[in-house]
Amino acid sequence: MTKMKVLLVGATGATGPAAPVVDGDLGNGNTAEGFHALFSNTSGINDTANGSSALLNNTSGQQNTANGVSALLSNTSGNAKPMNVNPRRRFL
Repeated sequence: MTKMKVLLVGATGATGPAAPVVDGDLGNGNTAEGFHALFSNTSGINDTANGSSALLNNTSGQQNTANGVSALLSNTSGNAKPMNVNPRRRFL
């Protein structure tokens, strides 16, 4: 057993502490895919982060979507605004 502990400590020390793996449904309507995606989220709801460090610093922002490496990296509490779309508007 002592030999096993030494082996595990040696392996952990060589690579550093393991970063938490966050992927998939995080609850409260939040979804994250990628290394450190939505890493700092504390009270944000309905956020989607796809890509390494996407929405990394978001703590309380709501209804944000970030796609790509470091997308919305500095967003901390911003909330997405819904688009005002008029279904009757025609484009020429």
